[in-house]
Amino acid sequence: MKNGDETGIDCGGSCPACPVAPPPVAPPTSNIPPTGVNNPSQGSSASEVVPEDCEVSEWASWSACSKTCQGGTSKRSRGIMIEATNGGSCNYVLEQSRKCNSEVPCDTNCQVSEWGPWSACSKTCGAAVQSRSRTVTVASAGSGASCPPLSETQPCNLSSCSVDCVMGDWSSWSECDATCGGGKQSRTRTVLVQPVGEGRVCGNTFESANCNTNPCPVNCELTEWASWSKCDQSCGGGKSQRTRGVEVEPANGGDACPSTQQTNVCNTNPCPIDCTVSSWGVWSSCSVSCGGGSRTRTRVVSVQAQNGGASCPSTSATESCNTNACPVDCVLSEWKSWEACSATCGGGIQRRTRGVISPATDGGAECGATEETSACNTKPCPADCVVSDWGSWSACDRSCAGGSQTRTRQVTSQPQYEGKECPNTQEVQRCNDIPCPVDCVLGEFTEWSVCDKTCGGGSSFRTRAVTTEAMFSGKACDETAQTRTCNTNSCPVDCVMSAWSEWSTCTKSCGSGLTQRTREITTQPNFGAKACDATVEVNSCNTNECPVDCEMAEWSSWSSCSQLCGSGTQTRTRAVLVPSANGGLECAETSKVLVCNTKPCPVDCKLSDWTEWSTCDKTCGGGKQSRTRTITVASNNGGASCPSTIETQDCAISPCPVDCVVSDWSVWSSCDKTCGGGSQTRTRSVVTASEHGGVACPDISATQTCNTDACPVDCVMDDWSVWSDCDVSCGGGKQTRTKKVITSAQFGGKECSASSEYQTCNTQPCPVDCVMGEFSSWSVCDRTCGSGSRTRTRSIIVAPLNEGRVCGASSESEVCNTQPCPVDCVMSDWSSWSECDVTCGGGSSTRTRVITVASSNEGASCGNTQETTTCNVQPCPVDCVMGQWSGWSECDKTCGSGSQQRTRRISTPAAFGGKACESGLETQSCNTSPCPVDCVVSDWAVWSTCTKSCGGGSQSRTRTVVTSAENQGTPCPELNAERACNTDPCPVDCVISEWTKWSECDKTCGSGSRSRSRAVIQASLFAGAECGSLQETEACNTDPCPVDCVMSDWLPWGSCSKTCGGGEKIRTRIMVTFPQFGGHLCPSTVETETCNVDPCPVDCVLSDWSEWSVCDVSCGGGVQKRKRNVVTEARDNGKACESLSAERSCNDQACPVDCIMSPCTLR
Repeated sequence: MKNGDETGIDCGGSCPACPVAPPPVAPPTSNIPPTGVNNPSQGSSASEVVPEDCEVSEWASWSACSKTCQGGTSKRSRGIMIEATNGGSCNYVLEQSRKCNSEVPCDTNCQVSEWGPWSACSKTCGAAVQSRSRTVTVASAGSGASCPPLSETQPCNLSSCSVDCVMGDWSSWSECDATCGGGKQSRTRTVLVQPVGEGRVCGNTFESANCNTNPCPVNCELTEWASWSKCDQSCGGGKSQRTRGVEVEPANGGDACPSTQQTNVCNTNPCPIDCTVSSWGVWSSCSVSCGGGSRTRTRVVSVQAQNGGASCPSTSATESCNTNACPVDCVLSEWKSWEACSATCGGGIQRRTRGVISPATDGGAECGATEETSACNTKPCPADCVVSDWGSWSACDRSCAGGSQTRTRQVTSQPQYEGKECPNTQEVQRCNDIPCPVDCVLGEFTEWSVCDKTCGGGSSFRTRAVTTEAMFSGKACDETAQTRTCNTNSCPVDCVMSAWSEWSTCTKSCGSGLTQRTREITTQPNFGAKACDATVEVNSCNTNECPVDCEMAEWSSWSSCSQLCGSGTQTRTRAVLVPSANGGLECAETSKVLVCNTKPCPVDCKLSDWTEWSTCDKTCGGGKQSRTRTITVASNNGGASCPSTIETQDCAISPCPVDCVVSDWSVWSSCDKTCGGGSQTRTRSVVTASEHGGVACPDISATQTCNTDACPVDCVMDDWSVWSDCDVSCGGGKQTRTKKVITSAQFGGKECSASSEYQTCNTQPCPVDCVMGEFSSWSVCDRTCGSGSRTRTRSIIVAPLNEGRVCGASSESEVCNTQPCPVDCVMSDWSSWSECDVTCGGGSSTRTRVITVASSNEGASCGNTQETTTCNVQPCPVDCVMGQWSGWSECDKTCGSGSQQRTRRISTPAAFGGKACESGLETQSCNTSPCPVDCVVSDWAVWSTCTKSCGGGSQSRTRTVVTSAENQGTPCPELNAERACNTDPCPVDCVISEWTKWSECDKTCGSGSRSRSRAVIQASLFAGAECGSLQETEACNTDPCPVDCVMSDWLPWGSCSKTCGGGEKIRTRIMVTFPQFGGHLCPSTVETETCNVDPCPVDCVLSDWSEWSVCDVSCGGGVQKRKRNVVTEARDNGKACESLSAERSCNDQACPVDCIMSPCTLR
């Protein structure tokens, strides 16, 4: 563009697009003249003007993309070099665009939410952590800033936790450095976890102990044998001995001393044996219970007399028993007939007697009563009923319509014993017959009608009918209809609620948060309508666990080396404070191991087990035997040297065996029981005792059963069971009880008594409910009109008894004939009759009455109001006239107050109401002095309990005075009696002596036995307590005999613990028999030896890579480097080191290209 161009475009700075003029419209011709030809004027026809098209430049480079990410555009353009002329065309595209960076994301910086609250501390002590988190609200993209940490932790509860020291197991003990006389051995262990805070501190990691402290063995040395001693028995086989002394005692497992004593049998001729018998047995039962019997006892021969010994005494004894006279019971005659009764009524007495035929002797049953009395004619004498005078009439029970009134008299003395019965004690008469007022009577109200509304206030009504109209000034009727309000409660209004809101944002991004939604109450419920449901709902959300990174404690110190030599290990550890969880950073290693103490260990000599002892060169009397062992591991590196490999010992040092010789059997002893299976024995003696393992003596006593016939067995029964339930609840039932037979009678023993019995029970009368008949028909109404009443009745068929159900009403009444009555004429009562005009012989009298109610309603008309009657028509009265009294009769009793009478006759009887005659009989008392009364006594009471249960006691009985003797009557007999009882001898319990001392134990170990015995001082008598056991045996020396340890053969060697660098292998054996009870202890069960001592390969160990270096260019593709160092060189065929440096490309993006523009041209 030329300077001063009128477009004024400034191309400095960025390059704007050049202005583009609209292209000219091309002419219709297609001939285009060559460039540079002048245009002739239009008027020339010789040569036409040729249009020339424009010319354009080459395309410029594509521009930088309009966006560096997520799709922009890039453009390129070209310019018109030569404008079109003469109507030439210029239809070239001068600018192009294309999409770019559409696959490159824009750089977006990460955006996060605010921090959430801190979590609870992970531990209560020991540098725990707590965390909080936040969420990504806008994710990072492209090269935008990445997100910061979404979680962070901070220490909490920094006080150290008390961590106890944890130690590994002890290693095996090392071999002892001496075989006897005291050596040393050691073992080690490592610390797995160091103690923290107040935790338990670690114990020792090294221990040593004394071993093989047993002194080295010393063998026994003996002197020569001494001469034989004198025989210790003059007969029956004695013993003679010789001895030798110990010059050097064996010690510390040295060869034990053989026997220092020898014994020979001497003076074997049999010794005299005196007969020996057992203690006396228990006395047998007496042959009779009284009058003199006998009883026996026996004993058995324990050892028969032999070889001139003392002979046996008697083996049975007899003595008399039960010499007391047998009791004789009293014998009485039959009762005589009863005498006549002393009175005909009111209670008399009659008696009868019997005589003694034979009195009781020697404790026999005493005589019973010889006289008996009995009450007779006890029925009372007859007594007539006596009543009082009539009382006044009661008030009328009704004020109108006819009532009644009563009067009564009392029974002062009831008739008894068939005396004259009582007359009526009540009289009734009518009163107050005028009609009664009738009140209105209404029926019951009907039920209230259904309310005409269910809520908000309605009404209901009820009615009743007139059952009896009011009459004769009776009370008028009340209302017959009623109305009331009902269902006044307000009508219910149901709750109305809005729709739920959206769920709220979760309270946590992980680890389980909460979200909620709400709604509102738009109409409250009222008047009992349906209540509102909940207004808030809560749900859990984001329940995935939050990630937790591992956190570890510091490394512990290195432990002590596990071996003092031969290559051991030492370790160090660290604990996991917070384990990794939910995708958090994982934990690194928690332990490291180093090799230590690689110098070779001393190797002690090791020998095989001893072979079995060789066969002894003698079977008895002293020989020799030997055993050997071989060297399995030679001594090395200063280890313990090997001891002797051969041993010799004495054998078969015991004297040669002597077999036992015994005498012939004695005869069998008497049987120790007469029935039920007893036993009898026989014996023999030892002629020559067994010695030195000779054949042992057989039994020198033998026992066999005898008198095996069963002894009589009496029946034995259990106690009575409790009474069974009564079979009825009242009215008298039965209940039973039983007892079981424990031992049935056998072999003639006493038979069993009854095994069941019964008694009466629930004898109280049963309740009887009242039973009533049906009601009778209604009676005739007591009025034909004007409201009468009628009744009906029912009778009691069964009266209630014993609190049974009581009876209901026995009569019912109801109103009847309620229609108005005709009103009859009612007249007053007649007045009293006027006085008769004469007192006797016939006169006249009058009476009157008035009309009180006139006749109506067709009622009966009134009668006369005056009446006249004759009176005093009876003859005039004649008084009674009596004659003179006779003399008094004889008295009817000689004592006790009798009576006597006198009489007189009627001279003129009373007539026509004249004065009545007085009594013609008169009675008076006589002979009033009391009569004699004989004494009357009760029957004897039962005999009292005997004062003693055995050995002779006494018992008594009494009777009481029923009627005392009076007025010189027969005096009372003796009121007390006594007799002897339980005269049988009392039981005597067995008495036995104290136990003898225990015998010597028959074994020194392994559980032997010893015995002791005691004798009968007083035998059991009269069913007294039997004697207990007379011999006792108990275990002794129960401590087990010593058992020496027995070991198995060695198992094959195990695998080496390491493949290189010096390991160890072990072999083991087991204890076949454990040492017990002081037996020889077991040797070691484990042997070790070194193996695979060649050095182990060491792999190359490299450090971590360094950080990458800065890229050497900022764009267009550069290089950055990193390196690492050798920490441990490879050796002994270990793995060689890998590359120590590395490179990678960087900043591969294209470098920026500035815009370069061609000069602007005018378009």
